[in-house]
Amino acid sequence: MSLIVIDSVTKDFVAERTVSDRLRRRAAPALRAVDDVSLEVPAGQTLAVVGESGSGKSTLARLLVGLETPTSGRITVDGVAMSGPLTPAQRRSVQIVSQNPWSALNRRRTIGQSLALPLHAHRLVAGRAEGRARVTELLDTVGLREEYADRRPADVSGGELQRVTIARALAVEPRVLVLDEPTASLDNRVKAVVVSLLADLRERLGLTYVLVTHELDVAHYVADRTAVMYRGRIVESGAAETVFPSPRHPYTRMLLDARPQPDPGVPSGPGLPDPTPARRPAAGPGGCAFRGRCPHAMAACDEAVPPLATVAPGHHSACLLPAGEDAALASRVPS
Repeated sequence: MSLIVIDSVTKDFVAERTVSDRLRRRAAPALRAVDDVSLEVPAGQTLAVVGESGSGKSTLARLLVGLETPTSGRITVDGVAMSGPLTPAQRRSVQIVSQNPWSALNRRRTIGQSLALPLHAHRLVAGRAEGRARVTELLDTVGLREEYADRRPADVSGGELQRVTIARALAVEPRVLVLDEPTASLDNRVKAVVVSLLADLRERLGLTYVLVTHELDVAHYVADRTAVMYRGRIVESGAAETVFPSPRHPYTRMLLDARPQPDPGVPSGPGLPDPTPARRPAAGPGGCAFRGRCPHAMAACDEAVPPLATVAPGHHSACLLPAGEDAALASRVPS
């Protein structure tokens, strides 16, 4: 049984009505950030949600931790709906690690105070002495010495601060960590340390991860399964070891083409073309959202939203390319 179940979730954001809207008695425009998304994550596994900025990844992360309420659909963690009234224990079961550790912590508090706050708020420790001991244990869990408890956020590096935010998320003993671009603000050396730490913590503590990222190398390294989002919809999903080397959707292939090549002698792919006004899909329902940028777009792409169909065991793609043509995309992905 899957620990996390996302069932047909949609999230709309309604903009504030302008003066013109009021005078013309028009409804405020709505933006659909997440569109009919369904995913499952078994306990102990990592799901990577990848895509460009603005694809709806972070909104999905906020829905998972209950910071946003779905417009429709349902998200459950261990059978408990995340949008309803939750007990403190249920709220502790899912925690988030944000991409910006500097804004995630109160700069006026010491690191020890920031780590102790959730412990006392949820009554997980009795008294200051027990709280201090637990703070030291949390710091040790993420590879930091006890002395860091007396430092403030401005006194440590970005990588160390990100480890502190991970420790704070672990303070309430969650079952699920939602990692929202956890390495986006780090350099490559520090990024490798944090990624290795996250992989180690998952094994040691039996955690389940939902990793939201645009860094495909990180997703490929840590994920068991991956889901590719474009304009709020899942366009491809499957095992990470299958999707990355053998993409079946043109958008996934473009993401992979856009990766920088470490060897300057190996040419990069064509990358992600910008949609031209003439090919940009019209607003409103109907049609494939990617058709304005897709080099394989057909007339049928203007008519209906492609369903997420099975293209191989455990591998799904929302594309109207005939069988064989979509499989040929994999042979053109740079190694």
